[in-house]
Amino acid sequence: MFKGKTIEKGVAFPTCVSLNAIVGHFCPMGDDKTVLVAGDVAKVDLAAHIDGYVAVAAHTVIVGSEGEVTGADADLLAGAAQAMEAALRVVRPGKSSADLAPLLEKVAAAFGVRVVEGVQCHQLQRFTLNGEKAATNRLPAPTGDGAAPPKPADCAFGDAEAWAVDVVLSTGEGRSRVKDDRATTIFARDPAYAYNLKMKASRAVYNEVLKKAPGSLPFALRALETPGARMGLTECLTHGLVVPYPVLHEKAEARTAQFKTTVLLMPNGSSDRLTALPLQPHKTERRIEDPALRAAVTASLKAKKKAAPAPAVAAVKAAAAKA
Repeated sequence: MFKGKTIEKGVAFPTCVSLNAIVGHFCPMGDDKTVLVAGDVAKVDLAAHIDGYVAVAAHTVIVGSEGEVTGADADLLAGAAQAMEAALRVVRPGKSSADLAPLLEKVAAAFGVRVVEGVQCHQLQRFTLNGEKAATNRLPAPTGDGAAPPKPADCAFGDAEAWAVDVVLSTGEGRSRVKDDRATTIFARDPAYAYNLKMKASRAVYNEVLKKAPGSLPFALRALETPGARMGLTECLTHGLVVPYPVLHEKAEARTAQFKTTVLLMPNGSSDRLTALPLQPHKTERRIEDPALRAAVTASLKAKKKAAPAPAVAAVKAAAAKA
């Protein structure tokens, strides 16, 4: 379909490798000295696009593991994988986002882990990762004074939509936080804002962003070639032209796992998963005991075919149509 045409294609989300308690968005610069060691929980998160149509993916592995992963890491992997399967059963045409958070909480509890707050499944649209619709994975906890926080708006999943199904689980409390704003290396343009930048460096870096990151697709600081790019981005951030993707952390002793996939919601009621990798071999003593919950996680992703009408009924319908 693209033969003889020039189309835009490339990175839609910079590759991140987030280790252990880092929940996400760790996209290292070229001089980063972080070294992977055996036993690290590594989450690789990335996305690509063709003509603005995005496919996302994220996967978790235990670094240097030989044979089956066991113990708490196996519980974490299994819980995150089963939570992904549960989410795929909710993100389907005709279903509601209100069903997602309660189901994921139950699955996580079965494996002794927690769903991480702030993570959402979100609709994918052309040249944007965050479409009009989003589904919250975990409802916010009550505030310090005991007041109930505002409930996220619910949405219905519709036919012919593309979704990023993103699940992050933790062995800790499931609460992420920003430790250092200066560690942020991923940003995205916000097309809703306009401002006449004053600094020459700011105008130069913003023009480069317009060329390298179409629409509102995120970009990495390391991909910018403009001298003083970080300084130039400061004015863009101040006036809302770009927004940051800060590096998020759980508590230091926690370990986190992420799985993300791209799903197409088909008009026949099915959901087609496009991006996935095999789960690392693991052995866990935990499992989903509740039969109803187990059935919800293992239900078919394919819509049931409607039974053809009996010959007699079909004949009556045909006669009625002619009349």
